[in-house]
Amino acid sequence: MSTLDVECVIAASAAGPNASMSAFDDDAMPQRLTMTRVVGVVGGVIAVAPPPARAAVIARSAPSRRDVVSWLALAGAAPARALDAGSLRAQLAEARKPTTSTSTTTRVPMTLEGGTYVADFTVGTAACRAVVDTGSPFVTTRRATSASAVDDDVGAYWGAVSPSDVSFSAFEDTYETYGLQIDGITGWFAANDVAVGDFVFREMVIGVTDDVRNRGGSARGVAPFLGLVKQRQRWIRPTFLEQTDVVSFELDFVKECLTLSRAPLVDERERGTLRMVDLRPYGAPVFHYAALCDSLWINGEPYASSKPIYCVFDSGTTGMLVSRQLFDDSDFNLGAFETHMWFTDTTGEDLVVGSSLRACRKSCLFIVSPIDVPWPGVENGDFHVIFVGLSALMNLRSMTVDADRGLVRLGPGGAGNAL
Repeated sequence: MSTLDVECVIAASAAGPNASMSAFDDDAMPQRLTMTRVVGVVGGVIAVAPPPARAAVIARSAPSRRDVVSWLALAGAAPARALDAGSLRAQLAEARKPTTSTSTTTRVPMTLEGGTYVADFTVGTAACRAVVDTGSPFVTTRRATSASAVDDDVGAYWGAVSPSDVSFSAFEDTYETYGLQIDGITGWFAANDVAVGDFVFREMVIGVTDDVRNRGGSARGVAPFLGLVKQRQRWIRPTFLEQTDVVSFELDFVKECLTLSRAPLVDERERGTLRMVDLRPYGAPVFHYAALCDSLWINGEPYASSKPIYCVFDSGTTGMLVSRQLFDDSDFNLGAFETHMWFTDTTGEDLVVGSSLRACRKSCLFIVSPIDVPWPGVENGDFHVIFVGLSALMNLRSMTVDADRGLVRLGPGGAGNAL
């Protein structure tokens, strides 16, 4: 899921982020809002710039003080928990223990909805649903008391959490704007239990959104995320997978199934396995599942690039998103009816990933669009980025990631090539 021009709103209060609802009266409310400008986000926060003038920020985007009370107080009257620094490591180890299953793998059915795959999970007693997204890091859902969560069949489809489903507020709130939607205030809460398939995890930090608005293009208009990016920059909120003992996962587009595994699923001796490139040193907020592209073909013709092209394999995107300079300087800006990217796998063989209008006449949607990616490496013109979505990934039948070892396998055993 591509996310751009995100801004984080942090409410600074003497009561602290873990205060209960009773602590947030008018006298205890923050006297100002501190806006941190986040520039360049794809699947999360990318880079933080110095905040603009406070008056301009408040005039542009600050919510009312009463709204901040409501958003920060999702946990109801749950008492704040004093976190002893010496016990944090033990608490993390305990939180990562499954409560109901010690099996190595769990499988979760996926359903294709509006060009993206969605899967079911539960938060406490709440049944939720989200887009299966290899381009974002968080589990997000909706707040049950928000009007947007219950005002139509869209809210009922995705589900929502109540105060009884979470234990305490874990981090200060942020204001999230994604490429396809605006999540508004996002609270970060420790859920009592998060169950994905047979795996159940205690006190996992999740994002709870409010005032979700559609910007077009996502499944059923607006969508929560089941983010599968594991590693992050230190200043990003905790990811879903880093709070678990899951080391590998697979998206099977034929059986329409998500597999989470506590054991590696990728063997680098298999065809179709690529070594991923960590783009965080160049400004990416997370360790995206990206690989270096050997050559790019647009409408049957090779594109000669003087700069490296990195491809991010992003199941939360339907078509392809191309960094703007590459889009403008190539035949992409004339209209693309087919695009293919060539890679060298760990066995030394060629792997072709791509799609076309011909190949996407049924279940997928092949659209190539430009995107502004304000990572310093892209802004400075050091390299290009292509976010490769389901229109190409589905042609390969599966995508398997070993996040800990930095490997991604495209295709079952790596034998498949895109058409």
